[in-house]
Amino acid sequence: MDKITDAERWKLLLPLALADVKKNGMDGPMMPAVRAKTIELLEKLYGDLDDELRSRAADFAYKAFREVTRDCNRLSALDKALTAHSPSGLELIAFHLFASVWEEAYVKAFFRANAAVDATIAARDRAKARHAKSPEAAAKLAVHESWKRWQAHPSLYRSKSAFALSMLDTNDTLRSQQTIERWCRLWERAEK
Repeated sequence: MDKITDAERWKLLLPLALADVKKNGMDGPMMPAVRAKTIELLEKLYGDLDDELRSRAADFAYKAFREVTRDCNRLSALDKALTAHSPSGLELIAFHLFASVWEEAYVKAFFRANAAVDATIAARDRAKARHAKSPEAAAKLAVHESWKRWQAHPSLYRSKSAFALSMLDTNDTLRSQQTIERWCRLWERAEK
């Protein structure tokens, strides 16, 4: 498998993750989007409760979750927030829902995007390996060797066109004079 840098992986990963987040209706500022989704879930679960009660529970979840995500080592701050407030059962449920929505919307989006990037890289590597073993790859390698000989002895061919026509005559796998000429230009640029 070809290794890609973290920056290259991030360039592939971020648009996929953002598209996933958007598809799930969670684009925009993260915490308010999760809060809104938490309220929506509380309405489904506890539709008979007062809107203000559900909103306050979601606000509690928002603040408590912010404490946790601000610094993963600040569980003591969360403990203080919980013990100082004495949360209700609804607020604890709201916190659980908030964390679940966060995980589904953002964490899992990146896991799914990472799996898609891995699959793309693996497919690319399989295609490269398949191509490297193909008759076309062997023909290109043979043409490249002939091109090197021609560069060492320019009198062998008058032009790229003559070289390409000669290569077409000597190898049945090759089909395009323009392709051979393009290879020549690429090799010339690589030599400079």
